[in-house]
Amino acid sequence: MRVVSTPIGSSGLPQVAANKSEISPWFAPVPKNTDEWRARAGLVRTALVDDNWLSALEPAFNASGAAKERLANASMSGFAVTTGQQPGLFGGPLYTWWKALSALALADRLQAETGMPVVPVFWAATDDSDYAEAAGTIVPTPTGFERIALPPMDDIGQALAQVVLGDVSVQLERLVASAGSAANVAILELVRASYAGGHTIGTAYVELLRGILEPLGIAVIDAAHPAVRKAAFPVLCSA
Repeated sequence: MRVVSTPIGSSGLPQVAANKSEISPWFAPVPKNTDEWRARAGLVRTALVDDNWLSALEPAFNASGAAKERLANASMSGFAVTTGQQPGLFGGPLYTWWKALSALALADRLQAETGMPVVPVFWAATDDSDYAEAAGTIVPTPTGFERIALPPMDDIGQALAQVVLGDVSVQLERLVASAGSAANVAILELVRASYAGGHTIGTAYVELLRGILEPLGIAVIDAAHPAVRKAAFPVLCSA
């Protein structure tokens, strides 16, 4: 595997973000030690619209197991590390999982160093409407790779949480074939259960993420859930 770095731009906000030494009202400086991380956590908590944020968002998390426990602990006296990605077929690109595991690693490190409870949260952007991007994924083959995809559909600007999935049995079999003898049967069963009939692209994605990530302690929030929209309303009005 070869990693290629690409410049993000020579001016404007991207350059400000890339230049970590530059002071900007857009970006707070990255904490450099335990005390600074604790101070950042305190600042974030005092800026909350509602200190009891989990109560309002609980239906959108619908968490269980280790993820539910970490959420409860962090909501009382800690903070969250967040990342996210819009839906992709069978979980989408590999970096979806890299993002989630990176958030978990950072949350674990911060929890150990600060002594505060930290929960990793994955934002499942099911309110996204990019069907073309969500409809496919890339899998390996003996000769290279291939794209598995749902049938094309006109872009109607509908949230993926509302787009009915349809029959994906052919796509599922191609996924299983590409996995070969290296397949984790438990994961494949989760994929089959999540992408069963009656689901939308968004709900299938969320169910798969929760099935894999929650036992690791990563909470998954469904961005299209009404609880998220209600909780976000005062923040958006203020912005």
